[in-house]
Amino acid sequence: MKKVDFFLIGAPKCGTTALAETLNMHPDVFIPDVKEPHFFCSDWPKFQRYSTLDSYSSIFEVGKINGDASVWYLYSDAAPVDIYSYNPKAKIIICLREPHKMIPSLHNQLLFSAREVEKEMKAAWCRSKSDLFKISEKRCLVHKHLDYKDVGMFYKYIKIWEEKFGRDNVEVVFLDEMVVNPESVISRVLDFLSLENVDLKLMKSNSAREHRFYWLTTLLIRPPFPLNHVKIFFRKLFKDEGRSYLRGLYSFLSKEKKGYSDTVSDEVKNEMKSYFSKDWDMVNKEYRK
Repeated sequence: MKKVDFFLIGAPKCGTTALAETLNMHPDVFIPDVKEPHFFCSDWPKFQRYSTLDSYSSIFEVGKINGDASVWYLYSDAAPVDIYSYNPKAKIIICLREPHKMIPSLHNQLLFSAREVEKEMKAAWCRSKSDLFKISEKRCLVHKHLDYKDVGMFYKYIKIWEEKFGRDNVEVVFLDEMVVNPESVISRVLDFLSLENVDLKLMKSNSAREHRFYWLTTLLIRPPFPLNHVKIFFRKLFKDEGRSYLRGLYSFLSKEKKGYSDTVSDEVKNEMKSYFSKDWDMVNKEYRK
């Protein structure tokens, strides 16, 4: 059974997809087109796209350096333990950006996937943990993903992965450096993965999107009982484990969303920046090359 060699574990909305698609252009690398398998998030079974190791392994390619890009591995309690047990020599890549910029982008993404219930960033940011856990698990799947004050605290999560895999096997990449000097960052990542340094152009990151008909797409993504059983039936009928054949429909029913960050007030932006400043300073001091 071919094992995965490296994992791009997050953080969300920090350039992980762009880096994964760029690395996938390397002749020796294979990253499956299945969006974020999250197989090793065994603490979040409803969030896993694959139920067995065999089905997960089937999406990778023999004879290639295989990678798994799943952005929520970073925050999973089970993932570092399970991945280490699966492949203790795995290489870990973590993509980061300023948390006060990442959080609004993540909020918009979770709105798009119908997991977030608060349409305004301020309300979502100010929400208490008790309010967070009042949201139905059928809607949000994993409450931790909506805990923005925790998700932006990168330093403690980096340390968890370092303690498991060792400092030499964890590479931290910054989105702003990828944008300004992509050749240097890509070269460094290829060296980290012990790959031949070929000329790769940084792929464009996912742009923010919004639904044309919010109620319709939400109904399709998170159908209420008993319609949810109909969706489950069709997924099993088409053997849709790990793949969403509705993704094309979601894309058709959506459009690019421009200027979302402009709708977040300066008050909220400044509050987030202050809240994360100490943690972000520690990350920069220790991991900027």
